[in-house]
Amino acid sequence: CVITGFIISLISNVNFVSIGNILLLIIAQLPILITNIFLGILFGTIFNDKSAPGICSVFISLAGILGGCWMPIETMGGFETFCRFLPFYPSVYIGRIITNSTNALGILYTFDSVAIWGLIPIFIFMISSIILTIFAFKKNMVNDK
Repeated sequence: CVITGFIISLISNVNFVSIGNILLLIIAQLPILITNIFLGILFGTIFNDKSAPGICSVFISLAGILGGCWMPIETMGGFETFCRFLPFYPSVYIGRIITNSTNALGILYTFDSVAIWGLIPIFIFMISSIILTIFAFKKNMVNDK
C-alpha cells in the first residue's frame, strides 16, 4: 500500500510522507495486521474450504467500510460512535495521524482522544483473535486425529 501511495504521489505531484513516517506507520499498523491474520486463520479453521474465502471477502469489505477507508465516517454522527468500538476505524485514524492527512472538513488529524481510546479496541480485538484462533486450531487438530 505504501509503495502504491508513493507511485500515486509521483503521478499526482503531491508530497509523500517521509521514510520515518512510513516506518512508524508500519509499526502502528502491526496490531490490526496481526488481528486480521489470526481472524483469517480462525475463519479457515472454523469454516470449510468453500465457505471460508467468501466469508473472508465479506469481512474485508466490512473492515474497509467500518474503518472509513472509502468514506468519511466523521460526518456520519452516530455511525462514527459505533465504529470507534471496533478496531478498524481507530487503526485507520492512527494511520491518518501518522501520514498528516486531513479530514473531510480540511482539519488535520491529531493524536486526540479518538486515537488514545481507539487503542483499547485494537488491542482487545488483537488479543481475542489470537486466543480464539489458538483454541479453535487446537480443537480442530484434536478432532482430526
